Amino acid sequence: MILYNSIQINTYNPNFSGNKVCINKIRQDLEAGKKISEIARTHNISERTVSYIREKFNLPNKKEIIKQKLNETLPAMVNETVSLKTLSEQTGFSIYAIKKWITEHLGSLPKIVKREKVLEALHTTKTNKEIAEELNIPLNSVKSLRYKHKEGNILRKKQECLKKILELKETGLSGRKIAKKLNIHNSTVCRLLKQYRNNELVPN
Repeated sequence: MILYNSIQINTYNPNFSGNKVCINKIRQDLEAGKKISEIARTHNISERTVSYIREKFNLPNKKEIIKQKLNETLPAMVNETVSLKTLSEQTGFSIYAIKKWITEHLGSLPKIVKREKVLEALHTTKTNKEIAEELNIPLNSVKSLRYKHKEGNILRKKQECLKKILELKETGLSGRKIAKKLNIHNSTVCRLLKQYRNNELVPN
């Protein structure tokens, strides 16, 4: 039952004739996150009527419902180790909605999430300064992550190359033939193998 002007109401007749609409069912549909157009088709009424019923009987709109669910779900889940993507997958909310909620309620994103956002931004054409200003973090932090990320990529490429070299070496190919097959210099093959023998590099 819904109280409206001190009278208990659970149905509404949009045309004062014919079938009545159950207000509680409209509420349930809204709380389930259904669109106005979908609710209108389900109850065989116009979208305008659904909107009117929602306003007349003070039923929650989609934004209010999402906000309420975010308030109920996120406080226990947001921490320094969970990424926005993971939160989105676990809750079903969009990354944008989660990010907005965190910013509004916590003032800033957890460090791990900020790091994730920086790494994403590094793949764009944005400058270090633009990334720092956008995410509200020190410029030096962005520079450091960019350097580490670049160094990490170089190391991974070396490890992958070494793995291919070792695999080809097991087939009996010489260093020159391996270099030709992988389209790299023979000196690169020799250098990576030397680093491998000296335990300075391991295959990926």
